[in-house]
Amino acid sequence: MAINIRGEIGWDVLARDIERQLNFASGDIEIVIDSPGGSVFEGISIADAIRNYKKGNVTVKVIFAASMATYISMFGQKLVFNADSSFMIHNPSTIAWGDYREMESCHSLLHKLTDMFRKQYSSFTGKSYEDIKDAMDAETWYIGKDDLMMWGDVLEPDKDVTLDPEIIKACASEKITKLNAKMTNDYVKADLEKVAKMLVLPSSINMSSSNNNSTRLKRQEEKMDLNELKSKYPDLYNQVKNEGYQDGLKAGVDTERKRVQDHMQFADIDSAKDLVNDAIKDGTPFADMFAKYTRLSLNTQEVQNMQANSPNDVNPGEANQLHTGGMSAQDKAIIDEIEKGLSSIGLWEVK
Repeated sequence: MAINIRGEIGWDVLARDIERQLNFASGDIEIVIDSPGGSVFEGISIADAIRNYKKGNVTVKVIFAASMATYISMFGQKLVFNADSSFMIHNPSTIAWGDYREMESCHSLLHKLTDMFRKQYSSFTGKSYEDIKDAMDAETWYIGKDDLMMWGDVLEPDKDVTLDPEIIKACASEKITKLNAKMTNDYVKADLEKVAKMLVLPSSINMSSSNNNSTRLKRQEEKMDLNELKSKYPDLYNQVKNEGYQDGLKAGVDTERKRVQDHMQFADIDSAKDLVNDAIKDGTPFADMFAKYTRLSLNTQEVQNMQANSPNDVNPGEANQLHTGGMSAQDKAIIDEIEKGLSSIGLWEVK
């Protein structure tokens, strides 16, 4: 079975989709990566999902991987490349706006993420922490067999493949440029705030932090009220408000439609028509009218029965009153039993 991670992580590729595919998979699988990277939050979730796959071995095959996609590639049992694959590592980045406290918070988080990446790359390749640090600081590309062998196995090239490192890098860089524009437009700081919460919570990723950093990150976990959300993230506030309004409007329409339909069930009863019209117009809940509707329905049915049994003797105006003596003792007992049952569950209106 092959699982594809193609495109921008957090846009084209979502952790929940990868997790769903892994849940249905069995035995050995191959994960194919062709991605410029993207959301750190989604990437960490994908990496953890791959790490936790225990139903077989995972082979990761890289066509192109940069940034967060390279981190994901570390969590299979085997990593392989095509002869024309490309691989790029660099330091994670973000966009921040605010006073010195906001900047310090982002500074601290970026250091933690960078340290996490360096340790993972160093452990995977056997290279020293300092060597990996220098490579990430320099934004290093790995193209061609000699470079890629540092990370994994390289498949033999097809005879028709032209290996031009500059062309490979240019094509890959174009994908990264498009991703950066998209992430900038969508304000990637929100993504790092999710990561900050993940790093505070217990997880498979071990992080050391000072008391000040822990306090600062803990503060990020606290729930915001609506005024704070509106002040800090007006676009998000408006989105939530609009979505909530639309959901509420739909729910209200559905509820009102159901209320009208329930009342209309009894509109065919002549003696109930006015009650139905008034209840719908006044917004009366159906539950408040159910006992009245039921009583009128029983009255109407009784009149019909009496007319069928003795049509020449029954006066409908008199028969519509249950307490008259125009019904048989047996029918009166049945009606009394129905009234008693409805009354016991609160659905009979006692006058």
